[in-house]
Amino acid sequence: MNKFSHYISEDNIRRIVFLKSGKTAVIPKNGRNEEEAPGILLFDNSLNLLAILDRNELFDGARLNVIELSDGRILTYGRSYYIKLWTSSGEFIEKWNNHFFVRKVFQLSTGRIVSVSGSYFIIREATGTEIKLVEATEYPDFIKESFEEPNIGIVTVAGINNKKEIWDLEGNLKFSTFSSASCEKI
Repeated sequence: MNKFSHYISEDNIRRIVFLKSGKTAVIPKNGRNEEEAPGILLFDNSLNLLAILDRNELFDGARLNVIELSDGRILTYGRSYYIKLWTSSGEFIEKWNNHFFVRKVFQLSTGRIVSVSGSYFIIREATGTEIKLVEATEYPDFIKESFEEPNIGIVTVAGINNKKEIWDLEGNLKFSTFSSASCEKI
């Protein structure tokens, strides 16, 4: 029996995420309706339930995820076209259209937010305003990994050949393992 069993059975937990503020998010496995798909459960530092953030009911095989931004707000996302923004206490604020299924979201050291979707990534202001849509690879390849490397930029790894590219924090290509002639050197 786990500390969350009052709210979700142990066999229905897909992942437990420990947020920077000390809060805990419990992410359920897949489901098709409200009974099968309890939402992401947000607990405070004492493991008191604060809120149910989002449900995992839209797509078969969908994977909900959650990150906490540097200002304490929370983003939830999964394989849908939307990223949802929540207060630090779990109150819904708004949803952002992502144009494509969301695979990953991370915050840059500048406070901007990057959402990764298939062969694209989108850079946004912390407010959610879209700054730039970047095609990092061509379909059918997709971005397998992406992250910010301090003092270097946004790194993407894509395709079956693991093509590595480095982008500045504005989304401009700086270096590519396949097309370095067209990029500036680091």
